[in-house]
Amino acid sequence: QNSGWKTYTFTAPTSGLYTFGIGVVNLFDSVNDPILLIDHVSVTPSNNPPVIADLDNTPVFTEGGSPVVLDSNAAISDPELDATTYDGAVLTLSRHVQEEEFPGEVVAALAPSEDLFGGSGSLSFTAGNVVLSGVTVGTYSDVDGTLEITFNANATRERVNSVLNQITYAN
Repeated sequence: QNSGWKTYTFTAPTSGLYTFGIGVVNLFDSVNDPILLIDHVSVTPSNNPPVIADLDNTPVFTEGGSPVVLDSNAAISDPELDATTYDGAVLTLSRHVQEEEFPGEVVAALAPSEDLFGGSGSLSFTAGNVVLSGVTVGTYSDVDGTLEITFNANATRERVNSVLNQITYAN
């Protein structure tokens, strides 16, 4: 005759419907047949925002000069993606244009088309693909001073960070 509660801990899936059953025996029943209770728990995954750490470089470039690496030690972390891949994640970089750069003009784009992003070291942007050490980790567009990278299933956290650390800028 225990009228207390029992607590059980289990690991549920990260998303979807989880079904579990509990058998209960009524000790006051002379037959002691278990009564099966079935319940359903719907697990909704959280979506924590990614964190970009060490975004601290202030690259100096010369207009018309060689490309410069934007930040060689920045790191991206995303709790939901770090354990798998960054497939489908999008990284967007653009230069913010100050209004005084174009006095009296309406600035339609964030930056002029002369702003160009590129890769250094083992990173290249080739025919719409982002290639790191010979592995295609995503696709890209570089339009009007905005670089947009869409990562694929080959983009692990380490590869995404390597891409981020090798992006260059030139004007």
